[in-house]
Amino acid sequence: SELDAADRYERLIAAAKLLKSYDDRVVKVLEALTVEIGDDGLVAMAILMLVRRGQVEGTLDRLVEIAPHQDYRYQLEAGYLLKKMDHPAADRFSPERIVDENGDPVITMEIEHNRDLHIDAIVEGYRVAVYRADLHTHHFPYNTHVPGIYVGWLHTVPNYRRRGLSQWILDASMSHELVRRYSSISLITGTDNTAHAIYTSLGFVDGMIKQAFTKTLRHEPAKAVEGLVIRPYSYGDEVEMARVSNAFHADEMNRGPGRARRLRTSEISWVYLAEKNGELLGYLQAGASENGTSAWISEFCLKPQPSENENLLEEVGTALLSELHSELVKREYEQVSWSSQGEAEKNYVRKLFHNLGYTSTHTNSVWMFRIINLPMLLEELTPLLSKRLRESDAYKNWQGTIGITGAPEHRASLIIRDSEIRISAEVSEGTAIHLSTDDETLTRFILGVFTPYEAYLQSQLHVAPSVNRSVVGLLETLFPARQQVEDKGPQWLPSRLYHV
Repeated sequence: SELDAADRYERLIAAAKLLKSYDDRVVKVLEALTVEIGDDGLVAMAILMLVRRGQVEGTLDRLVEIAPHQDYRYQLEAGYLLKKMDHPAADRFSPERIVDENGDPVITMEIEHNRDLHIDAIVEGYRVAVYRADLHTHHFPYNTHVPGIYVGWLHTVPNYRRRGLSQWILDASMSHELVRRYSSISLITGTDNTAHAIYTSLGFVDGMIKQAFTKTLRHEPAKAVEGLVIRPYSYGDEVEMARVSNAFHADEMNRGPGRARRLRTSEISWVYLAEKNGELLGYLQAGASENGTSAWISEFCLKPQPSENENLLEEVGTALLSELHSELVKREYEQVSWSSQGEAEKNYVRKLFHNLGYTSTHTNSVWMFRIINLPMLLEELTPLLSKRLRESDAYKNWQGTIGITGAPEHRASLIIRDSEIRISAEVSEGTAIHLSTDDETLTRFILGVFTPYEAYLQSQLHVAPSVNRSVVGLLETLFPARQQVEDKGPQWLPSRLYHV
């Protein structure tokens, strides 16, 4: 009934309430309001709401015509919507081009940097959008450390959101001299917010999504393993625990080496160690709130074993978790959870938790990564790439050049001689193997989200001159998927590549 109200402002307000639900009645009401006479402000709002609704035919040109006569916030949103529609007039309403009646900029940008980079969007003396980034080390597997930039904070005050200010200062940061000195930049955000879409549009790629494991506790029989001792932490254990932790996390992305640190236990915090013949094989840490019914695992580590002892990993992990479960049931806790930072990418870890009754789900927390300078990044990764080649019986003696061309901006070559790798910023015509793809796919296989061959199967990557078992094996030795790193080589290829 409000949509049919005699008062046109009541109709506008009613339409605004229904706008997000994409109710078809909104369009008719707003179109009628755009021809109202005597109230340019009302007409301007109706036009803006139609464009928000996606009704662009015949409306975008009217938005361009009416926006210069409205206030700067209206112009900002008009520019933001026009840019999303790739309209040629979008630049007329970009933040730096909006001026007041004296011709002075309404929105200014302040940039400060020493070791960190601070960028603020300022309106009438107030910070309405802020960006904070600092120097950061990106940790690749096996102690390969890549200097880069980490975006710690990007925030726009509510009244200025969805007007393009975040993208404006992000664009400025990506071209800043401090950022351009480094090969890569990363951040953590949520998958269910507007910021994620902005980062994606600027070339950031989902590198790792956290997984959460949850188990409802109940009484279960103990899992005893012959010769295995489960005991609580004692002062002095932390040195060997750090060694186990570093070995366990060595093949993971975004995990740097840890140091020994003294721990504290209490009535609501526990540390259990698993030993066999005096050798530490694993440990876990857990905690709980004082008056709650839920507990959580804060750290879980198993000492890597040779392939012939793979079953020992499952036995040690099962014994550690069973000891914790028994203690929690005794204390009447009802649920235990574990938030994996990447450990669950190991197939045996994921299988272990599932076999013990944990359910898993992906959280909305995602680590995103963008390559700034591909040749520089590959140069920094040469110790890791060389290690992978040297440890491969099939490809340690391979010699040749692999060219990589992304789109729209990245290109580089790996020149391999005697297991040593040299990086070139050029891709020559005589390249033995040439990979052509988009920048997003390129980033994903360098991070190990998937392999070059998996991208090829999805028509996301072209390999010249041709694809065969040997080429695929070489590429996946250099750029394995993270969940396959523990396989230590391409021995799984024959069954997987029977059709190549």
